[in-house]
Amino acid sequence: MANFFDETLVSPLSRCELDELSAVAHSFTDDEGREVVQLDDMIFVVDELSTRGFSGRKWTNGKLYYAFSSNVDQTNRTRFRAACAEWSNVADLEFIERTNQQNYVYVKSASTNSSYCGMIGGPQRMNIYNWRWKFIIAHELGHALGLAHEQCRNDRDSFVEINEANIIDGKEHNFDIRNTRTYSAYDFASIMHYGRKAFSKNNLPTIEGRPGYEDQEPYMGNRRYMTALDAAGMASHYGAP
Repeated sequence: MANFFDETLVSPLSRCELDELSAVAHSFTDDEGREVVQLDDMIFVVDELSTRGFSGRKWTNGKLYYAFSSNVDQTNRTRFRAACAEWSNVADLEFIERTNQQNYVYVKSASTNSSYCGMIGGPQRMNIYNWRWKFIIAHELGHALGLAHEQCRNDRDSFVEINEANIIDGKEHNFDIRNTRTYSAYDFASIMHYGRKAFSKNNLPTIEGRPGYEDQEPYMGNRRYMTALDAAGMASHYGAP
């Protein structure tokens, strides 16, 4: 892994591109009154897309502040902090419970998992459903820190093939290549990579390894451990611990 929405990669979406995105993605107004679009579990502010494109900001000085909704019990708060530690152990990051900071992640128990990408300014919600899976929480934290999905990186077509014929109608946009910054080799086992049957409408693979990489397919969709490339990529972006 090392596939970031980077604040230096500014490529604003045109009105036509925004309309096309809104037509296929889930569009709604968030708790702060911002118009947003959701692509799978990633949430983006429309105004940011129109001025900067898919361009995630780093958390200032590597400090991510967070606050819990009252519906997150103590057990799940401990689980969240354990997932935070997976990232702070490998990069120059601090996860600090908010007092009065303006920019922070608001963590809530929900019926799905989702997160904004990068620091957007002001409160930004992170929804968690799979509390028992530490590396699903770490996946959502990865988005909050600016990470994109691994199979959407610019060089992915050299490593995997996307089988659009097997993708649920209307979900093809979740596999689009995004304008991102990569720091390391393609990582099939990254906690940010889709599984081989993600969004399949017929139980057939939507992602397959290119010739020479077929043996990597079983690792796709890993949510059991952080890889060395996951760790190295985060350290490259935020600095070593």
